[in-house]
Amino acid sequence: MKRRGFTLIELLMVISIIVLLIGLLLPALGKARQVARRTVCMSNLRQIGIGLQGYRDANGGMIPEVQTLPVDPFAPTIMDALEKHLTNRNVWHCPADRDELFADLGTSYEYFIGFYLVMIDLRQANDKKKKNELLRFFSRVPSLAFIMTDAESWHPGGPNGSARNALFLDGHADWFTTPTQVEPDVPDPPDPPES
Repeated sequence: MKRRGFTLIELLMVISIIVLLIGLLLPALGKARQVARRTVCMSNLRQIGIGLQGYRDANGGMIPEVQTLPVDPFAPTIMDALEKHLTNRNVWHCPADRDELFADLGTSYEYFIGFYLVMIDLRQANDKKKKNELLRFFSRVPSLAFIMTDAESWHPGGPNGSARNALFLDGHADWFTTPTQVEPDVPDPPDPPES
């Protein structure tokens, strides 16, 4: 009995089918890896939120007064402020941080106060009393106030082109939607007198 082997055409067909299947699977694997990185990042932000809540409980509901992104080696950072409440330093590293921001600064995240519709302007951000008044006001609707985001746009695919995760005042983490700067309320001029 004679055994018949593969012909060159059959072998090429099998190889081309395998290459085609690999070509179809690689983008799906890349997307799964991207989703996994975002999930770990969200988990990190939630843990930071728990540490921040511990800080607020210990400090009368106030948030830390520290620099937004650690660029001054002598100024306190959010990592310093939450050191007692977060023992795992790895929570400050987003796995999608490939630019080595974490290696340089010790965090992949920016800390600042903002709200979905309003970013606090620099005068308000530097005025501790005004900041805490706004904080108390937005404590009534904490799901609108964010306090930390990814330092870079590492997670593409969010709503309206969002590419960052954000930690909100109520401790939940979700997509960060870029807020808009709004001008302070200016009263409308009075109506002209009727003649």
